[in-house]
Amino acid sequence: MLPLDLAPFTKETASNNDAAMASRKVGAIVADDYRRARVMKQFGIEFCCGGGIPLEEACRRQGVSVDEVTSALQELEQGPAGVTSQAARWSNDLLIHYIEETHHGYVRGAIPSLIQFTAKVARVHGAAVPELVEIAETFEAMASEMEAHMSFEEDVLFPAIRTNPDNVSAFLDQAEEEHEAVGDAMRRIRTLSNDFSPPDWACATYRAAFTLLEEFETDLHAHVHLENNVLFPRMTPQVQSDS
Repeated sequence: MLPLDLAPFTKETASNNDAAMASRKVGAIVADDYRRARVMKQFGIEFCCGGGIPLEEACRRQGVSVDEVTSALQELEQGPAGVTSQAARWSNDLLIHYIEETHHGYVRGAIPSLIQFTAKVARVHGAAVPELVEIAETFEAMASEMEAHMSFEEDVLFPAIRTNPDNVSAFLDQAEEEHEAVGDAMRRIRTLSNDFSPPDWACATYRAAFTLLEEFETDLHAHVHLENNVLFPRMTPQVQSDS
């Protein structure tokens, strides 16, 4: 138990911390500790493409209590940070290498199976569940966009960051626009799939497709977060403030 003379100070400090957290941009909050992404996801708060607004505004838009969210975020302080949480302290070279090896590698490995599974499920069950056809078409189009986007990053953007970081603003704008487009497609798939929840009668391929789609979304959030909220702000000092 805290001494009585410290209790008022501690309560006031906690309140000040909550207020400070509420005024920070969502992307910056997650950039400090990626474990916080789980809390944002729990409350339906966008933190990668939509991470440029204060937490209190994000909570208002989502219709959730900012106090509940900040309390959940504070609970994370009791546990150790994960690998991705340390990315803000990595050099640009290390961060880029991690993005390419971990996230680009994952995307390229996951796309063929997901195209195959979603197409098969749409072919077999699309007449009864027309949303499955749109899911398959949306994912195939998004996969093509992601292939082109990753090639752009590896061939143009990342080399420019390594050699001429002061003159990459146009490349960053393009990358962020492409991130937004992919994020919109993934949100559409989540809606069409009822939050990746297959019906009780779904076959094994149906269930596998939805499981893999959700895994793909989770990786995409981490992937875009590391670029939009960690790597890219280093190239644009004027937007580093998270207030």
